[in-house]
Amino acid sequence: MRVTATDAKNRFGYYLAQAEREPVHVLKNDRVAGVIVSAARYAELEALERDLAGNYHLLFSLGDAPRTQLY
Repeated sequence: MRVTATDAKNRFGYYLAQAEREPVHVLKNDRVAGVIVSAARYAELEALERDLAGNYHLLFSLGDAPRTQLY
């Protein structure tokens, strides 16, 4: 769903309820300026970000492991 920033401001409660069902993209000057998502979806995104960050650090920490030469 896409709404203008003015509409989001004037009907915030409505769009907050809509965000329980789907993300609400808030437009300013015809560009997405923000997205309203439910608290549950936000928690999912935070957990995913933590998992990805952990895997990223793990991947690059493997670069410090000793290497064996294959000849």
